[in-house]
Amino acid sequence: LGPAEGERLAALEARLAAAGAGRQTRRLAEHLVVALAAPDLAGQLTATLEALVELAGAERGFLLLYDGLEPTWRLAVGAAPGEDDAYSAGLAFRVLWRGEPIYLADVREDDLGARASVQALSLRQALGVPLVAADGPVRGVMLADGQAVGGGLGPEALAIASSLGRLAGALVARAEATARDGTTLAVARGLDALALELVAVADLASGRSAIARAAIAATGADRALFLRGADLAVTAAFDALGGPSAATDLSHGLARWVHDQGQPLHLVDVQDEAAFAAHASVAALGLRTVFAAPIAHGEARWGVLYLDDRRVLEPPADALALLERLGRLTGALEARFANP
Repeated sequence: LGPAEGERLAALEARLAAAGAGRQTRRLAEHLVVALAAPDLAGQLTATLEALVELAGAERGFLLLYDGLEPTWRLAVGAAPGEDDAYSAGLAFRVLWRGEPIYLADVREDDLGARASVQALSLRQALGVPLVAADGPVRGVMLADGQAVGGGLGPEALAIASSLGRLAGALVARAEATARDGTTLAVARGLDALALELVAVADLASGRSAIARAAIAATGADRALFLRGADLAVTAAFDALGGPSAATDLSHGLARWVHDQGQPLHLVDVQDEAAFAAHASVAALGLRTVFAAPIAHGEARWGVLYLDDRRVLEPPADALALLERLGRLTGALEARFANP
């Protein structure tokens, strides 16, 4: 770990310890930081798979991505060279079909124990978890196995195993989204760091402040506003330094368009946009550049993340993609504190 990741891990572990989290949960936090600090998807998934193997007390681990019933990509840890396919396909398919974790302390006490591949590998214990991002389909599975009978996994360990599967699924989905929208690796890793910071925040105000700082840094805007509810009321406002802002007047017409359309918006110069330049609020506020993205959680739109400036701003090409993801992070944050 580099100094930044080390500091982030120390802060996160301190918060988890203060909250009474168990040893396994604190170890998961360490693996999360290691995984998200890796420079590429393979490194991130390797760290996640290693965490699953350690959690299960197993000897080997396999990560499989599927297209239908065909594995399209494999990753192995702890396996002998050339044995990245020496796993129980039966267990992998069972996890893939059921979409839920499966733990077998002794494979021979299960129907899988009679399979020739299981006997050839002398497998005894096995853990399998699905790779799922948000509410999407099962993209693959992670397996951890060994030739010794397992000692059992308690509820906390199984919950952590499920979380690792969701993390791996989210990493794969993020890599695909990054390839589609051109978001840079630096931006994606910045979002990872922000997501980790948001995990440990104690209140909604602190989370909004962190998101506002990230949004302002990405766009160069003068301020950031959080709008909520059917009337898009301003619930929080931050200045360019990420502190509270007293300026809460805005173009509700622009915000309403973003909310209703469910799409992010970047107007380099509002004065050149006939559809919006005529709005009285735009002229009164002297607005030039506006950024806005829906605050969404699942299929629900909770509001709008809105930024503006009286200057004409030309931010990086991936700023709008970043802002859209910040809107989704805000939605997850709002949902967390609405339903603690």
